Amino acid sequence: MIYRKLGHTGYTISQLGFGAMRLPMNGDGTDALVNRDLAIPMIHRAFELGITYIDTARGYCNEDSQRAVGEALESWGDRKNIVVSTKNPYFGPDEKIWWTNLENSLRRLRVDSIDIYNYHGINWKIFTEDIEPRVSTWMRKAYDQGLVKHICASFHDSNEALYALLLAHKLTGGAIYEEWYDRVHEYSFARHPDPDYGEWFGYLHRDGTVSHTFKGSSWKGCFHLPRQLLYSWLLLKEMEGRGYEKIN
Repeated sequence: MIYRKLGHTGYTISQLGFGAMRLPMNGDGTDALVNRDLAIPMIHRAFELGITYIDTARGYCNEDSQRAVGEALESWGDRKNIVVSTKNPYFGPDEKIWWTNLENSLRRLRVDSIDIYNYHGINWKIFTEDIEPRVSTWMRKAYDQGLVKHICASFHDSNEALYALLLAHKLTGGAIYEEWYDRVHEYSFARHPDPDYGEWFGYLHRDGTVSHTFKGSSWKGCFHLPRQLLYSWLLLKEMEGRGYEKIN
């Protein structure tokens, strides 16, 4: 197993983590629950093989994933070497709902504090309109109280990442955003385009090869890409007109 430092958290974790989004289930539809006889030995086997990072979320497996992970952690015994990540999907105005999600996660996972606590599924709009002005203060309270050890986010954006990086460069002048724009731009245009039809594949494997040949889904409409490209082009023209250093 390969191990790496996790940012500035102080944790050293396995490069391969265990995702508990889809565990073996008993039953059908919304009444289905995690099959403990299959899922818990599976999690324990992952730990035996050296995996030290496990990720779950409030809504996974009909809201039963956190419970199953908590049972697996408790029955494993040696909890100190396992880093647990989970997520809070609430970005609305009611602070009580956010705290209820956190308290439920602590109880279901059977822990006193959560190692990595994520804003679940953010994008630029959620960050600027919900997290920055409001939800971040709740997260900070949880951190100050020791209920959360490290704050993180799962990022559910795609083409908008290019535009967001350009916008960050425009607003701050930070060279790091220009650098990352170049890297994301180069990777995207090298990997995503369909050479036969000119559209973009929406899903890739980790090695950059195409995992699904379809171009759109219920999550990404047909105007997603051209809208981002148009916005980015307009922003680049504006920045060029105001004397910003040219970005290729």
